[in-house]
Amino acid sequence: MSELDPVDLHVGSVLRDVRKRREMTLEGLGYKLGLTYQQIQKYETGKNRMSAAMLYRAAIILDVSPICFFPPAAQETPADAALRAQDIEAALSMEGIEDKRIRERLRALVGSLVKAHAA
Repeated sequence: MSELDPVDLHVGSVLRDVRKRREMTLEGLGYKLGLTYQQIQKYETGKNRMSAAMLYRAAIILDVSPICFFPPAAQETPADAALRAQDIEAALSMEGIEDKRIRERLRALVGSLVKAHAA
């Protein structure tokens, strides 16, 4: 048996985490993607690799950016990786705000703060 790819394991782990945060079942996500719950399980465990198109569709259904599925760059330090995880957590929390205008204003504020910090 061949070894599972670390990227597929990471993508699957994030998929599972985001799906659970959205309180969506394997069956529910599978239905929306036109797949069985077993196929979603295989994606989440890294046994099967998701195509770019499937990953993009899952991101839309789960209301996250497709980039959140990818592992941090190899040159990042553990502290950078922790910050990225915090960024994903913050983004998921922000999506819980129902008022779209407030979400957009918060994103604009965060973007301004990032630009000011980088300068």
